[in-house]
Amino acid sequence: MNSLGVLITGGSGFIGKSLANMLIANGFNVTISTRQTNLISGLDSRVKQIYCHDLNSLAVSKDLLSNFDIIVHCAARVHLVDRSHDDPGNSFNIVNFDETLRLAHHAHKSGVKRFIFISSI
Repeated sequence: MNSLGVLITGGSGFIGKSLANMLIANGFNVTISTRQTNLISGLDSRVKQIYCHDLNSLAVSKDLLSNFDIIVHCAARVHLVDRSHDDPGNSFNIVNFDETLRLAHHAHKSGVKRFIFISSI
């Protein structure tokens, strides 16, 4: 059994769920973060799930991040554009760039050994 702790952001998505199930099957301790408050269907029952309102709140949880050896970052804004702002593309930049960079920075400061960025866009 592998004792490495892996956090997968965007764990409710197609890639996140598939990766979580594969890693669990190979002996990793896997936790997914998701913005959904309900349990995610299609996950192995050994996968832990944590609710996280947004990437920024996850990034500043240094105590949480220090529990993981690896973070696989799959979370992204891909479809929804906030059209209530003058610059709807800004919401994409905030999540996909600013908050991702902040998460990577805090992961490094928290002692995470590996940060893997996966994007389907």
